Amino acid sequence: MTYEEVGQRAGLNERTLALYVSYMKSRWPNDEDVKCRVGYADEWAYRFKVGIARTCSDAEGKRVLDALEKGRLP
Repeated sequence: MTYEEVGQRAGLNERTLALYVSYMKSRWPNDEDVKCRVGYADEWAYRFKVGIARTCSDAEGKRVLDALEKGRLP
């Protein structure tokens, strides 16, 4: 399973899916398989879907979201 598949299964729209996948890959680039298997990726997909990802993010996560929203990260 991949972050992309988790986001699609969660029903994220195209824009939110792209932001979610980029966020996850930026935060946990080497842990995709584990994060998807244990449900952590699902938890984050839900947070993106309902619009609480920023609220649930720590300082590093907020920095990543800011950069993504400004187009500075892939």
